[in-house]
Amino acid sequence: MHGSGFSIIDEVRYDWQTGSTLVVPFGATHQHFNTGQTTARYFLAMSVHLEHMCGLHRHTQLADRGAASHVPSVPESQNGFDAQGRRVHLYLADAAPTRGI
Repeated sequence: MHGSGFSIIDEVRYDWQTGSTLVVPFGATHQHFNTGQTTARYFLAMSVHLEHMCGLHRHTQLADRGAASHVPSVPESQNGFDAQGRRVHLYLADAAPTRGI
């Protein structure tokens, strides 16, 4: 990700910044908010065609993109994991160092 903001995933807030990794669990309701002064950018990988073929894909636009007129009041994640114990968010500084990169 590039920029700063937060995402609400299944009624939990995950703050992010440049270098963060965010994994939205399959089927999770989510919305992204940019809190910085510049355009936030992220890389998205989906398997929509496979999901559609299997009858699993569903996309519902909950709000138009642009300036948010309302930010839901939801609890913030304290550790980057969701209620099922899956990692949803990881700051770059907290990632394990790799060798040779």
